[in-house]
Amino acid sequence: MPDLATINGVAEDDIATYNGTTASEVTSIGGATWVHTPPPYNAHFLIVGGGGSGNNLGYGHMNSGGGAGGLRTSWAGGSGGGGSSESQVSLAYGVVYTITIGAGNNVRSVIAPSSSIVGTGVSLISLGGGAASYNGPITVGPTIGGCGGGGFGNSGTPGAAGTANQGYAGGDSGGAVPTRYPGGGGGGTGAVGISCGPNYTPNGHGGAGFQVNIDTNNYYWGGGGGTASHSPGYPANGGIGGGGYGMQYTTAASGSAGGSAITSDAASNGGTNTGGGAGGTTWYYPAHPASSGGSSGGSGCVILRIPTASYTGTKTGTSTVATDGSDTIVTWTGTGSYTG
Repeated sequence: MPDLATINGVAEDDIATYNGTTASEVTSIGGATWVHTPPPYNAHFLIVGGGGSGNNLGYGHMNSGGGAGGLRTSWAGGSGGGGSSESQVSLAYGVVYTITIGAGNNVRSVIAPSSSIVGTGVSLISLGGGAASYNGPITVGPTIGGCGGGGFGNSGTPGAAGTANQGYAGGDSGGAVPTRYPGGGGGGTGAVGISCGPNYTPNGHGGAGFQVNIDTNNYYWGGGGGTASHSPGYPANGGIGGGGYGMQYTTAASGSAGGSAITSDAASNGGTNTGGGAGGTTWYYPAHPASSGGSSGGSGCVILRIPTASYTGTKTGTSTVATDGSDTIVTWTGTGSYTG
């Protein structure tokens, strides 16, 4: 016998009682199966875009810090860029939601890939980070993104803007004499990138990431990249939350990468799955960007915190599963899907 879709013209899911019995307890009528579709359920989310590039591909001698990927979340405590926590996402049973993890970017002057949760009735997107500015024969400005790339050069290049409720702007290059080739830090999800001051005081450190405890680990997400520096300056630090460190132009010196993140591999590149911005590279260190590819932002991340009673367990892609109280926490580090 077929499954029931309607009873007397009324959709079966809209019927509360049948012949005095609670509808959900009636499984068949006249030999036809009555399949009851559960109502949608709410889940908390965190989405971090891919981190912005620190690459100049041989067009410049040095570059500033890349902006971090934008951050959106429903978890208590606020969202990226000083925004408020968003409403939880409503998930429907049987609907496939595509989970996209934005890759970290190392292409000059291009915004990094976004991360997202997309399905019927749902479209949540965190933008990738803005690319760094670079200076050499020409000066090219930074790129707007989830968080903006830092400015670079003696002309006082401003940092690029971040996106509202996702991240902050990059720092300005300042152009302050006698600082030589100043650069600003990439914007972070928790703070603006630092603008370079006279004599590199302060230097263009990456903006801080934003701390979200959705998975009980209390990580920081989306630290901005630190700028590269010319002698006699010192290389800048990446922002907490996976921001890449800046390099020194004529030595192998570097700043410190941003920690307290889901991974600890941030270097001149932003940290994997942190959304951290790339640190500033130079003509000499690492190897010439035309051959080395320069520095890359960190890849993004998506987390769903779902009531265990509603969790279906049907998912694809690289992910980990944990529990906390009455919730199941799924963390995607690679693109995949979740079926409600």
